Amino acid sequence: MSTHPPTTKTAVVTGASGELGRVISRTLAACGARLALQYLNNEAKAQTVAGEIAKLGGEAKIFRADVTAEDSVKKMGEAVHKAFGDPDIIV
Repeated sequence: MSTHPPTTKTAVVTGASGELGRVISRTLAACGARLALQYLNNEAKAQTVAGEIAKLGGEAKIFRADVTAEDSVKKMGEAVHKAFGDPDIIV
């Protein structure tokens, strides 16, 4: 049984492979949100964060995007929408 309350909320966390992004992601997951974890260069760290959330009973997927490039953000948005629907929270 999941330790997280059921939710239909989806959160996108930019910089999820960094320490602050990791803490924010885990906190949102503890509140029951599904997580779209954005990273740019550190895929391994983003995978680690997603794995930590999964071990706690949450749901998280990683998405590579350069948040300084509009096309990259649009592609990530499409991928997040396909995976989870429209996000409710963007950090």
